[in-house]
This record gives sequence, structure tokens and C-alpha cells, in this order.
Amino acid sequence: MQAYKIYVVKTREAREGLVAATHYQDFVAQAPVVFVFCIDIRRAAAKYGERGETLYCIQDATIAAAYCQLAATAEGLSAVWVGAFDPLEVSRVVNAGPYQVPVCVLPVGYPNETPEITERRPLKELLKEV
Repeated sequence: MQAYKIYVVKTREAREGLVAATHYQDFVAQAPVVFVFCIDIRRAAAKYGERGETLYCIQDATIAAAYCQLAATAEGLSAVWVGAFDPLEVSRVVNAGPYQVPVCVLPVGYPNETPEITERRPLKELLKEV
């Protein structure tokens, strides 16, 4: 269904606008390119109604964002998923169309540091066989 739109943010002005929209996460403007993934509610609802609007379009956009992050990493770049943002402000910065709602901001570039690996929950807490 591809019920999403990807905005490719390259200008310094727009990237700095995203810093404010992401609650002043300054690294957003340091990346040479930032992808903003927006769901397209109207496209999803046209085929699947409420389920398309409330779930399928979100799945579509987040899968695309995850694959973009993996592709960037495979090319030796770094990408970080930013989920803390003001959706109205992000929409304003990228001039999102009607019925488009941001779900992910993904800065991509060369890393300035190698962050420590964060602790993960054990698989036994995440998995349940049925």
C-alpha cells in the first residue's frame, strides 16, 4: 500500500527547524540529511478503513524507516531513530501535506562517536511460546 511519504531534509535551515521540533536534540541538525517519515492516513483509509488509518499506515512507514536505517548502516553511515518530537512542528518544517502525520525523524550521517551498547532485556522476557 505504501501509505507513507518520505521527506528528505537537506537544508541547514530546515534541519535546524527540526531541532526545535525534536525538543532541541541538537544532533539532528548535525546530520547532512534527515529523513522524515509521515503516514498518509487518507491513502490507508481508502482501502482498509479505520484499521488502515490507525495501524497499517503506521506499519508501512515504520518498516520503511527501519529499512532506511539498515541500508544507511550497510553503507557505513549512522542513523538514529528520533521518536520524541512535536508532530505539528515537524509537519510545518517539512511542509507535509494534508492527512500526512510524522511518525519518525531519522538523521543520517557519519558518526561522531561510538556509543556504548545499551542494556537489553533478556529474550526470556520478550518471547513466549504458544
